[in-house]
Amino acid sequence: MNPKTNPARKKANVRVIVILVAAVLLCGGVAGLVVYLHGLHAQPVKTVDSDDALIQSEGGSSRQFPVSFSNNSICAVSATEKRVCVLTQDTLNFVSSNGKKDAPIILGYAEPTMRTAGKYGIVYDRLSGRYLMFGEKGALVEDQSAAKSQIMTAAIAENGNYAIACRGEDSASLLTYYNKKGKVLFSWACAKEHIVSIDISENGKDLLCAALSAENGEILTKVYLLDIYETETKWEYTLNAAAAMQCSFAVGNDVIIVCNDKRVILDTKKNELTATYVYPSTLLSYASDAAGNTAIVTLKFGSFDTYEVTVLNNHNKTVYVYETDERIVNLCCKGKRVYLLTEKSLIAVNGSGKGNAIAETNGVEIGLCLKDNKVYHYSVGYLYKS
Repeated sequence: MNPKTNPARKKANVRVIVILVAAVLLCGGVAGLVVYLHGLHAQPVKTVDSDDALIQSEGGSSRQFPVSFSNNSICAVSATEKRVCVLTQDTLNFVSSNGKKDAPIILGYAEPTMRTAGKYGIVYDRLSGRYLMFGEKGALVEDQSAAKSQIMTAAIAENGNYAIACRGEDSASLLTYYNKKGKVLFSWACAKEHIVSIDISENGKDLLCAALSAENGEILTKVYLLDIYETETKWEYTLNAAAAMQCSFAVGNDVIIVCNDKRVILDTKKNELTATYVYPSTLLSYASDAAGNTAIVTLKFGSFDTYEVTVLNNHNKTVYVYETDERIVNLCCKGKRVYLLTEKSLIAVNGSGKGNAIAETNGVEIGLCLKDNKVYHYSVGYLYKS
């Protein structure tokens, strides 16, 4: 990668990503496309107050940490209100704040992925279409996708309602919305596009989804707003030459779409694009929170080894840009604050853009999540707490 990129080269880099995504899509590789998009994404976390306070290390980890997982196959870590959820290739594990492990739930999934919100979470297998919705006391619903086909993406709300997008029998995608007991509340067939992201509104009756398609050899994104009590789509918008990776509700009538080359805000009432932020170079990773803030990671222009973390608020305004020469492995965004996992350390960046290393890492850790202002980071075999 050559970071000394002129404007024409920047466009070429974006074009390459678009062509790669389009190629996967046109070849019918829905699972591969979703994996590509998911690989750039870090799980959203709930925003709390006091964003401007500089994050300092809050002392040593609990004596029970690190928590080991002997099969060395941790895929993801997320958190509900009371517990940290550790997903491995074969099991779903629950860990308390003092490091105590409960008995795991056996899954046996081929390609598991996890989402959490409030007291609830959902684990699904992209390949088999099987899924498990769980609460603080364990499994609540265990079933297969509506069409018993590959699951492309899913979302869960804080009240336990959840949505699953899978491959349809007579359509490219099928979106199904359930209550926390697994009862179907709404179903919608997306005829031509493959759904890659879903968000559930706070009122529980509106669904937002972003879907990919291709036209004349070029990728495009369709954004749909759905009312579960209506048969017709409430609103839709097309983003040409853009591959959406995440969609979310924002302030008022606004929705936010994180794409491969830019982040846009759309007004669903005025039916117009109100703000666009084009990434300064190729997007390496990103993370968003529930309040509409997104942190993006790119290489600094003109540098081979300096990374820039740009934090955007829910109006697409730049809050700050933080620089580091440590390669960023994963990140979390929480309001104006950002937590960075690098090959050398765990860095907390406050709302003014000042960073502080709060822990050293051993170079094998792959991800992190936040719970109760504590940072949980993990390798394939261990869960740490800082």
